[in-house]
Order: sequence, then C-alpha cells, then structure tokens
Amino acid sequence: MGVAMLVMVASCHQAIIPIETPFVNPAYINESGQEILAGHAAYQTLEQPLAKSWFTPSYNNYVYDQTVVTELKPLLKGKSIEIFLGS
Repeated sequence: MGVAMLVMVASCHQAIIPIETPFVNPAYINESGQEILAGHAAYQTLEQPLAKSWFTPSYNNYVYDQTVVTELKPLLKGKSIEIFLGS
C-alpha cells in the first residue's frame, strides 16, 4: 500500500485528478453492519463522510521518500497510473 501511495503522491497532484468519474460508487452494508464503498472512486469520493475519517488523516500524514520520488518522476512522464486499494 505504501508504494501505491508513493506513486500517487509522486505522479499526481490534486489539481490534475479528475473532478468527476463516470462510475457510481455504491455503498453496501457488510456482515459487520459497516457501510463500505465499492467500485471506482474519484479523489472527491474519498473526501465524503464515509471515507473521510480514515482517508484524510492518512493522506495528510503520509510521508514519502523524496529520493525515491526524484528517481521515479522522470520514469513516469507520459505514463498513466491506475491505483487499486482496499480498506
């Protein structure tokens, strides 16, 4: 998960993340009674109440290795990255 977050931080800036996604993020109640999201999610989806409590602190407190970012950045030009995660 740390590598995915590093790549996201290194290659994406909030200003270039799509504002809208054509996908609907259905919420489900799991076996423990917790509401969970499923499907594709835009950054803004993670800022909504359902995910905000865990996503925002993790995003704001993430510390990346600047040396690795410097090494990866030129390798990512012209690349598109999809990030898959679970919580």
